[in-house]
Amino acid sequence: MNKNPEYFKMIVQEGSITKAAEKMFVSQPYLSQYITKLEKELDIKLLNRNKTPLELTEAGKIYYNYLRNSQQLRKKLTLELDSLNYERSTTLNLGFSPWRGSTLLPDILPIFSKKYPKVQLELNEHPANELQNLLKNNKVDLVIVNSSLDVDSDINKEIICYEKIKLVSNKNNEKTKMIKEAVAQKNENPLEIIENERFVLLKKGLLISDMVHDYFENMKIVPKNKIYTTNNTTALNLVSVNMGFGFIVVSSGFINNISENLEFIDLNSEDLTVPLVALYRKDDFLSAATRDFIDITKKHYNLP
Repeated sequence: MNKNPEYFKMIVQEGSITKAAEKMFVSQPYLSQYITKLEKELDIKLLNRNKTPLELTEAGKIYYNYLRNSQQLRKKLTLELDSLNYERSTTLNLGFSPWRGSTLLPDILPIFSKKYPKVQLELNEHPANELQNLLKNNKVDLVIVNSSLDVDSDINKEIICYEKIKLVSNKNNEKTKMIKEAVAQKNENPLEIIENERFVLLKKGLLISDMVHDYFENMKIVPKNKIYTTNNTTALNLVSVNMGFGFIVVSSGFINNISENLEFIDLNSEDLTVPLVALYRKDDFLSAATRDFIDITKKHYNLP
């Protein structure tokens, strides 16, 4: 019926035959002829060309869903066959935040690759919001990320563990001992001690940063001296040379190859607890390799 379904899906995605032609490296007249021929073959209009961007007709919506379902069924068939044969060569696309990838993968990939030596891995490291978009657009198969409990209805969420966002300080900073003592004495607002100190924080808009700022607001803390970064490693390195205080997500089995200058302080607040989750599409069949990757990750965090 349709030898090039990707053409139609790209037209729908771009809302324009011209833009779709550019993305698919074909001419605009060729793509227009493709649509005309397809509509003639099906004997029904698929696109409303009087709208900008182009809109699907009711028939177009049915056909588009048919193409998506066909793609998923073919992928499911391949994965089910792969699950019966560990030696079959296949590719698993994984998504992580840059920090998560650098701290988690060295521990679990050797275990996974030993069991699935023929599985090729493609690692995608992006911020959490970008990873969810990649997942929805079939660019990745599985995402391991800190995420709020609210996700899109077409995505499955499996909780791996709950992690704490801890205050990070330099051990040689004179305020470090004071904060630890305040926490031990169950001071309700230990950050008052360092409110006027410098903070090295993740840029606003990132989940962990937003949670930290909400915590500041709840505690009526208004940091006046701030350095913003998008990179956890940069933040930790700055704290390690006593350039300020920061926050980092910490879980069991975490602190490997971290500077000995750093102190990680649990402020004992529910506001600073965040789930680590595995995300995958609801309409996808999980291969044995994907299922095992999730289970190996859970075991790494000491969960059944």
